[in-house]
Amino acid sequence: MSHVMLTELVRASLTDILNEGKSARLSGQNQADIAYALNWLRLNKVLKNASSITADDSGRHHVTIKFKGNKNALIDKVRSRFGTFVKVT
Repeated sequence: MSHVMLTELVRASLTDILNEGKSARLSGQNQADIAYALNWLRLNKVLKNASSITADDSGRHHVTIKFKGNKNALIDKVRSRFGTFVKVT
């Protein structure tokens, strides 16, 4: 097996590992709130991976994340830090 093929195989395996796990959806009124929450979760080593931030027809913004730990703990952390600005579902 060539070095390039082995590198691609390892990269694909690592991507699969990072994308495994529990997922949740963050929603908020604007993109800045969501981006701030994502950065805060990343700094606290809770966030594993995140999709891009999208807006729906009503103007709310959403992002799907993969996280470490318990979902109830995630909800409590986000609620204590961001209050009603960011909701976890």
